[in-house]
Amino acid sequence: MTAEHSFHGNYCLKWVALSPEAIDLYVKQGEQTEEIVKRRLLDAMVDIYYGIVTPTQAMMMLAGEAPPVPKTIAQEVKNVLVEREKVMSEKDLRTLEKAVHLFKQYEYGKLKEYSGSEVEAFMRECKQYNEMLKVLRKKLEKKLHEKTAEEIYTNVFTLLTTIFGKKSQEQLVKQFDEQLIKKGKIEQRLLIVLRELTQTKNKVKSGKLSQKEVENVKKDAFDLIEALTEYAQRADLVSARKGTMQVIYSSRKAELVLLGKDNFLVEGNSIRKISGGKIIDSSKEELEKSISDNKGKIHTQVSGELFAALEKVLGRFEIAF
Repeated sequence: MTAEHSFHGNYCLKWVALSPEAIDLYVKQGEQTEEIVKRRLLDAMVDIYYGIVTPTQAMMMLAGEAPPVPKTIAQEVKNVLVEREKVMSEKDLRTLEKAVHLFKQYEYGKLKEYSGSEVEAFMRECKQYNEMLKVLRKKLEKKLHEKTAEEIYTNVFTLLTTIFGKKSQEQLVKQFDEQLIKKGKIEQRLLIVLRELTQTKNKVKSGKLSQKEVENVKKDAFDLIEALTEYAQRADLVSARKGTMQVIYSSRKAELVLLGKDNFLVEGNSIRKISGGKIIDSSKEELEKSISDNKGKIHTQVSGELFAALEKVLGRFEIAF
């Protein structure tokens, strides 16, 4: 019998006769309380460490770097965010260094205890540090937008300078409109892209351009750069004005490159070869090879057979030199 019962009215009271072992176990749990709390305080310190290190790794990625490992994060952050980008102070860096130092001490078994007051103070530092990172992120994003806009602008106007020569921004935009847009060599919508691009840098520096707008400009500018690059390559292939002419048909325009036996019709990304009275699909590589085989020489004689082939495929057309 392990228990005795007595009845008082509607209540039944029960006393359990515990063994000495059970009593010792209950007592031991009380004795272990301090050890458990100390361990949990150390765990809290580790959680705060990750609350500092992990978002810092995100900021390094935003700065264009691989997320640094904890072992080297303090030095890499100093190199990139403090010295190169100049968006973090030495004071903020010390919070990161403190977190890394505490974790290393803990990891090597040298840090045995971390008091509640220390956890509380460290938590306050963590909160302040993360507030700082929010501001830092905006600074990095603005710098990234400025860099992206600058690179796009430089690439586009370098290509325009290659095509039209060294001129002012206004003159290059005007030449782009008159020589490429109005003559149908590049899509009309890209004139709007170019004009918007000239305003991009100022918008970014004044903080009036959002990340979404930057991405849209970047996407449209890619189309513009691609179109200019292709035009520049075609222009380079037919750089000798003598021996080239423009074919106008059905409100469309194409360049006719005269190479003698094989001649080529270049229209946008399309390159076709005129040979043996027929017009067949060709490629940039084949055109380059034909020019190379002709040692760069462009012919000026045009046979009636060539015009007959053009009329058969294109219908009525006009020739402009």
